[in-house]
Amino acid sequence: MKKFYVLAKILFLFFAVVSLGLVTVSCSDDDDTVKAIESIAIDPDIETILTALLEQKHPDRYDYNRDSLFVINSNEEFCYYFGSDEGVDIDFGKYTLLCGWLTTYSSPTTIKSQSLSFNKKKNLYTYNIVLNIWTESYQVISNIYFCALYNKLNKKVELKVKRVAI
Repeated sequence: MKKFYVLAKILFLFFAVVSLGLVTVSCSDDDDTVKAIESIAIDPDIETILTALLEQKHPDRYDYNRDSLFVINSNEEFCYYFGSDEGVDIDFGKYTLLCGWLTTYSSPTTIKSQSLSFNKKKNLYTYNIVLNIWTESYQVISNIYFCALYNKLNKKVELKVKRVAI
């Protein structure tokens, strides 16, 4: 009978240790759910060209009355949005271009920060832009253009804009 109790205690301790280990492993968050992604520096001349192309090629942007994000992964996609890729030398085999505009309703408005993050649980990239909106401003509809270059992205990218009054 004593052997039975000893065996029962050993089995109980064994399962307690295994259970505790499983809970610890399953609850650990060693790989963060949301991970920041570093951008690649864009040549200032190319950034100027991209901004001019966004302004020229999408004159009806005011009709959209919304913020827009283009996720460009190939020369064909670039030509679709801008007509040609003349003057823009980006290796789309290695990189993804994020560009677009934000509609603002007060002036002056500036971009405070831009960042890209990947949410592992949602399997989704989020491009976050924070705008500074001046409280002592006048009402006017305008656009702020943005562009950023990243190592090749292979998932969906959503745009999130936060407007902060200053």
